[in-house]
Amino acid sequence: MHGNAAYAYHTQHVKGASKVKQVALLYERILVSLREAIDAVETNEIERRWKANKRAQDIILALYGSLAEEQGGEITRNLSQLYMVCLRRLPRVDLKNDATPAKEALEVLEPLAASWRELAIREQSGPLVDGEVPNSAAAGGAQAAAPQATADTREPSATARESIDLMG
Repeated sequence: MHGNAAYAYHTQHVKGASKVKQVALLYERILVSLREAIDAVETNEIERRWKANKRAQDIILALYGSLAEEQGGEITRNLSQLYMVCLRRLPRVDLKNDATPAKEALEVLEPLAASWRELAIREQSGPLVDGEVPNSAAAGGAQAAAPQATADTREPSATARESIDLMG
């Protein structure tokens, strides 16, 4: 019973979160899942590896599906390409029991996750000025894509919301 109450609280907390916070939570869940897949490869836990890698792929696919191509322009195209590269490479984790693709995905997605995390924190502490970019994204590159994409990203899909619900 205690577990059900904690799950209900967590689910309600996530559902009440802003779109930016929900995306930040999804990125965090991807990172956790990729790290778990890497650890499972190293400890030869096949089922655990598969579940963690699949969870990461499902969330990336949900984020990919939530991109608003017509509104996002170059930033959305860049995120779309990044997600597709991850989605093409991550099956190799399972096919070859190789952690390398998961490690590569972590390298690419960690800066984006940090940008979304910072944006969610800044949003919580007060409204952002239109076009404001968090400090970690101001340096440019892939990091700059996340904060600017917020205005062009639709509400997380049902799959993404289910992924958030499963975080508990």
